[in-house]
Amino acid sequence: MVWDPYGERLAVLLKGDHCSPVTVPMIAVFKTRICPVFELLPCGFVQSQVNSHPQFISFHPNFKKGALLTVGWSTGRISNIPFYFVSVQSYRPSTGYSPGPVCSSTSTSHDLFSDL
Repeated sequence: MVWDPYGERLAVLLKGDHCSPVTVPMIAVFKTRICPVFELLPCGFVQSQVNSHPQFISFHPNFKKGALLTVGWSTGRISNIPFYFVSVQSYRPSTGYSPGPVCSSTSTSHDLFSDL
């Protein structure tokens, strides 16, 4: 599980069973908000290709246009998946920990492209 530095996207690696067509490994992506209350909303899924499954996920710490998810696959392939949005929260560089509670009561969210 990884959270982008803005605290607005959460990616969860669902292991599943790469041998079963019913429970294939995938990545679930959620929109999140910390203030005024914690919200977790489904955003989409990143599915693997045939004979490949996700093994590593991480968000880029300085992607200024939203959140950039990097996925390492079992085949050795690397994918970068951008989520473009205007941040509701003011930017705080990643410290390696979960995003802290930064609130902005005057901002509104304007998602440009945030679903897969």
